[in-house]
Amino acid sequence: MSFKLIRYWSAFALVLLLAGCGSDSTAPVDEGNPEQPGTPGTPETPAPDVFLAGARAAWTYVENNTNATTGLAGATETFKFATTWDIASQIGATYSAHELGIIDDANYDGRIKKILASLTTMPLFEGAAFNRFYDVATAKMVRRDYTPSNSGFGWSTTDIGRLLIWLRVLAVNQPQYAAQATAIV
Repeated sequence: MSFKLIRYWSAFALVLLLAGCGSDSTAPVDEGNPEQPGTPGTPETPAPDVFLAGARAAWTYVENNTNATTGLAGATETFKFATTWDIASQIGATYSAHELGIIDDANYDGRIKKILASLTTMPLFEGAAFNRFYDVATAKMVRRDYTPSNSGFGWSTTDIGRLLIWLRVLAVNQPQYAAQATAIV
């Protein structure tokens, strides 16, 4: 695996991790230690900048690899197919990038709407569940050998579970997408 790919996925994981890091208004504020600048809670602490830089690097992957028609991104730069897990990760990355201020409201809205529209029209394995892999250019099912298929080749409860989580996050935290996210389920 190339260093560049490892760097992208590490930063991508960081974006997803940061999405769960909010502030708790009931927790005491950490003022840091004024005797030791750079300790957590003081302005000199570089960690948030490092994390935000990692999140921006991760977002670069999504920007560079998203199909303009379907709104889907391949799992890697050279692999133009996505699992349901990958699609869920893209929803999570898009949500996180928006929450972190990396993308503006209009960019976010356009991206989420395209992803949801693709999910709404994607064919399902045996008409019941998302297939294991989809071509990101067409949002159509593919076989194990990544050739187009009308029947697909199976599904993953883990992948579908991850997608359900991110659809729920959208439905609860952003009501403007609730109807579409719920219809996909």
